[in-house]
Amino acid sequence: MNILPVFIRRRFWLLRRQWFGEIAMIFLIPIFCYLSFGLGIEYQFGTTIQGHFFRSWIIPGILFVVILIASTVSIFTDFSHRENFQGLGNMVASTPHSHLSLVTCIVLSLFPEIIVKTIVAGFILFLITGIKLNILHFIGLLIFCVILGFFCINLFLTILLLSKRSISNAAWILGISLLLIFTSGWIIPYHNYPQSISNIFSYLPTTLLGEGGRKVFLTGEILWKTGLVPLIVSIGWLFVNSVLFKKEILR
Repeated sequence: MNILPVFIRRRFWLLRRQWFGEIAMIFLIPIFCYLSFGLGIEYQFGTTIQGHFFRSWIIPGILFVVILIASTVSIFTDFSHRENFQGLGNMVASTPHSHLSLVTCIVLSLFPEIIVKTIVAGFILFLITGIKLNILHFIGLLIFCVILGFFCINLFLTILLLSKRSISNAAWILGISLLLIFTSGWIIPYHNYPQSISNIFSYLPTTLLGEGGRKVFLTGEILWKTGLVPLIVSIGWLFVNSVLFKKEILR
């Protein structure tokens, strides 16, 4: 039996229960991010940055913030309570699938909503900024957004599996999210920080994705390394999460 459709239907059922909040998040977060990040930073840097029109330059960064928030909300609402793990435990007991298969399906089941949210948020930003849409460049950026979602879901799933209290989960997720937003060059170029710090930031998988996504969106050029390295890291992380998941389910 292919268990992935089961998890996708489960996600669809959860989204139907909180449809108003999800729709509000899809439409409001890009607007709030642009008003808070875009306009303020444009005032500081001017209408151009790194040789590009600022409103074009900032779109990939805001989309990455949207993906980060969407991944956080999806994972946290899905697995922040122990009864959710117990429900999955019953599923494990009734199927022959491995824990790696189950964790993979959990992660993959979130991809459709991440893609939809990215597309909707992108079109909202195009309307707000008045930037002309290049479909091929946007598809390239969408690929990097999906890889970022893959990375973020693994990251937050690890936090939820290791931490036992919802308050601790929320605090860790909020702190790490803010750290990623301001150290990955999505909103503020990381080379504006002291060189000793910016050199460290440049090796972050989220920084690589930011560089690759922005490059393909602005120029159409694909920097394969910036996508492959975070993808490989995320795949390896999936194995780690499967081990953590097994320990949590059997507890």
